[in-house]
Amino acid sequence: MIFINTAFSATGRFTRLSYWKNTLGLGCLYLIFFGIFYVLMAQGKDGSETLTALQVFIIAVMIVGSILYLWINTCIAIKRLHDRNKSGWWFLLAFVPYVGGLWLLIECGMLRGTAGPNRFGPDPLGRQASTPSMLAAS
Repeated sequence: MIFINTAFSATGRFTRLSYWKNTLGLGCLYLIFFGIFYVLMAQGKDGSETLTALQVFIIAVMIVGSILYLWINTCIAIKRLHDRNKSGWWFLLAFVPYVGGLWLLIECGMLRGTAGPNRFGPDPLGRQASTPSMLAAS
């Protein structure tokens, strides 16, 4: 149940480490998944131009798998944006040609999250927000 809440929900926050572990782990699973189905597609060829029942089934599973992959990856990125105290709508910038993907990589994968709780939930690292009065006391 925890995996389902983590994978399919866009609420909450993710640390950089959680972002990288989930993104790279999901990417590896995706490559393995498609590697297996690619081999199965090659096995199902009988030399004719028509698709066999096995190939149609494999294509359907690949489409469903791709949709799941995109949804889970989007939820992971949105949670990371939440940790940066940004709305999930910022994810749409990823679709800007050339710079969108680079921006998302830097924003989600390289920049530190907001210290302390923010409007999207508590700090996943348990840090407290530093305020000017706290800085003056130290």
